[in-house]
Amino acid sequence: MMKKNKFIYLLLGFVFAFVACDEPGSDTLWSLSFVELDAATTASGGETYTYLRVNDGVNVPSGFQVNLASRPLDTPVNITFEVVGASSSAIENVHYVVNSTSLTIPAGQNIATLPIDIIDDGINAGEQLTLDIRIVSADVEIGSGFGQAVHTIQITCISDIAGTFTTVASGDRGDGSGGAAGAYGPINSTVTFTATATDGVYDVSDLSFGMYAQVYGDGTPVTGRLQDVCDALTDLGDTDRFGDPFTVTGTRVAATGVITLNWSNTWGDTGTVTLTPQ
Repeated sequence: MMKKNKFIYLLLGFVFAFVACDEPGSDTLWSLSFVELDAATTASGGETYTYLRVNDGVNVPSGFQVNLASRPLDTPVNITFEVVGASSSAIENVHYVVNSTSLTIPAGQNIATLPIDIIDDGINAGEQLTLDIRIVSADVEIGSGFGQAVHTIQITCISDIAGTFTTVASGDRGDGSGGAAGAYGPINSTVTFTATATDGVYDVSDLSFGMYAQVYGDGTPVTGRLQDVCDALTDLGDTDRFGDPFTVTGTRVAATGVITLNWSNTWGDTGTVTLTPQ
């Protein structure tokens, strides 16, 4: 009975505390405001930000956010921060620009964006660069464990390479152990790239680019997928019907649309292929 009474008293105490906070003229029993980096609130303590590169020479806002963890205040909250260079792989004025090391969360608001711009044209596709950012000071408390976070930046581009290509391929046929048994080519063929529901991912009608058909007399195409990120193409882990994984990498020249790929499988087949859009 004693434990039950203690629970009731404790529950009433919480109810009283909430009422006291909300009723005009009553005393506030507990009040806390602190700032935090939004990226620090994730399970990993960091966040990845993706930017679209359009090669226009214009930097883009980082979108790195600072939160005020309380009800909006009647006065602005001033904050200063720093980029911890020793633990950041991004280089200032090459990959990003710090326009100011201070910012303000306006009165009545809970969010502000760090005045950092990303030099998206200066970052290569596939690169992942980091900015380790730390809040140095604020008009309110800095949240314990939430004042520093790693912000990872990466680049994506608009991809539109679906279509039919004329291909010229050459390379070595495999010996089954992963080694080469002899050269082949040049082989002329045609392949198609078909857009999928995922941006930048394409179904490819033949990842051997005619090699299986013309070298082994195998008429079954090696269908698979390629991903295009800013004119850098890579495979997505496809295999042929024998279970041999295919590795494909390459680049596209935006001005002409011509793609050059290198491919291999675990049987030992390798190839270099040039794809020219029809």
